[in-house]
Amino acid sequence: MSGSQSLPPALRPRCSICGANLTAWANRNLMPGVEVRTAPVDDRMEYQLRLLGVSAQTRCSRQYTDVHGVNVFHVCGAGHIYFVRNEYVGISARMPVAESKVDLVAILGSVAAGKSYLTVRTLNQSLARPYGSGWLSVAANPGKVVESRPLSMLESEYDLMRGTGQPMQATQLDSMLPIQFLRDIHPGLVADMTTLIGEATHRPGLQNAAWLSTIRQPVVRRYAIGETEMMLAVADLSGETFDSASRLRDGAAESQHTLMLHKLAEFDTLVWAVDPAVSTEFISWGASGDETLVASTRPEGLRRDLRQVQTNREGNQSYVADLLADSNELNRDSAWRQRLVVVITKSDLLDEALASGRQLSELGEEGAVLEAMVSNLRYLLDKAAANDPRWQFSRDPQTAQLFRRLSLRNRTSREAALGQFATALLEHFSKRDAFWALVHTGTPMVIDVPEAEPAVDHPPYVVRLGSIKDYLELSLMEADRGALNMHDIVMSTLACGIAGGLGFGGEVATMLNQSQRTVMFSLCSPFGGVPKMRPAQEDSIELRGSSRVFPLRKDRSAGLVQLHLHLLRRCLA
Repeated sequence: MSGSQSLPPALRPRCSICGANLTAWANRNLMPGVEVRTAPVDDRMEYQLRLLGVSAQTRCSRQYTDVHGVNVFHVCGAGHIYFVRNEYVGISARMPVAESKVDLVAILGSVAAGKSYLTVRTLNQSLARPYGSGWLSVAANPGKVVESRPLSMLESEYDLMRGTGQPMQATQLDSMLPIQFLRDIHPGLVADMTTLIGEATHRPGLQNAAWLSTIRQPVVRRYAIGETEMMLAVADLSGETFDSASRLRDGAAESQHTLMLHKLAEFDTLVWAVDPAVSTEFISWGASGDETLVASTRPEGLRRDLRQVQTNREGNQSYVADLLADSNELNRDSAWRQRLVVVITKSDLLDEALASGRQLSELGEEGAVLEAMVSNLRYLLDKAAANDPRWQFSRDPQTAQLFRRLSLRNRTSREAALGQFATALLEHFSKRDAFWALVHTGTPMVIDVPEAEPAVDHPPYVVRLGSIKDYLELSLMEADRGALNMHDIVMSTLACGIAGGLGFGGEVATMLNQSQRTVMFSLCSPFGGVPKMRPAQEDSIELRGSSRVFPLRKDRSAGLVQLHLHLLRRCLA
């Protein structure tokens, strides 16, 4: 028995989280999927297991009963578990929806780049639409207990950090691996699964195999978007996976790294969290003292060796940049549809530098920021002109007018128009209040674009950015359905420039030339302020300023709202 022919048509042949074949019987190196039926019995979770494609073979925990109904989950051969349907006595209660979509997201970056903070704060940003007709409805639905546990754990860690100042725990290599996660659900679950699979596939030694130890159980969030149901599965990848020192010390880490490289091409979206706190260019340019940098980098008791920690992590970050720029490493048959979102996290450190009088144009090598900004504008202009189906731009008058201004036939005039707009953005967002409004507060602004030579071709004009509420309204209009608008163009252009200033100009240029991916850039500050070490408490942090309290998970931050919406854009479009 092989393939998906034995499955009912309603069941997907592949895992909704990692794409693994759910009925991998022909390949002895792969594990078939398992249907897990769970039911609460006396405050415990009891279960029945059935191999997908073989309805006759089952195993149950001792007190399992379905008399009150069950939740049905699938567990793929890699161990990822996700909800499929509810069943009540005599009734299969899969909720009828017009369409169901899944987007697989991997967040990668160096150690302590802030990926977990970015994940938990972004997924808690409300995308509630205005009341009335004409807008898409975006509602985050609570997942089932088993499936929603990774996000719940992250949220609990964040809430604990708010109360105690203790930083969230580092995302360790074995944290939330499928084998650990499944054992936590019920102590007998993994043993029964391996026995069931071993007997059916004639592999009695399965218990000793390196199984369930690849990509960890992702954070799952479900949405109802109009008439569409969507599942966002976010793999918050451990920074140690990309740490060469960890891989040299630990053979398991090297094995997981190899598996990770193979799996990354199967994700729909890659989010690269860029940490400015470990960048040589930022350290030379910024205004952050050691107290702030220690709180931002979390050197884990190596405070006296902060510079060495920064050097090591900068190497890890550079490795990730090279990996993403090397299309051969991640190029697979499906890579053409992959999206890459480059996020400059900890942007509060940039805000602190601007408040001290720094200018964005001075970040990194001379001209690096402006050059990368022009490259991004050229990239977006080319995509709009090519009518690439992967790109949709808003039809609002201001966005359309900007593209007309930039789309001059003469190449020299077109480059001058791109430089005119990029220079205006660079000067405008070197003002601290404007930068922080884009990244965090989401207040409206007016951007003056001065004339450029020759003035007859490049007269002055004005660009208006509404509030983050205005941005949501425009993005969720039925007429545009998530198309990129002026806010997205400005954010991506500025963030791309900062990535260039942080030393990634070459890698960014290569990414923008990759035909198999779409690339966007973003600026975010999950903390909404600059952290510092608490006096006399070296293992605790707080925010600078009068409140000192970190934001609630759901507190709105403009950059995080934009990122959240962008992760859902494939479904919105």
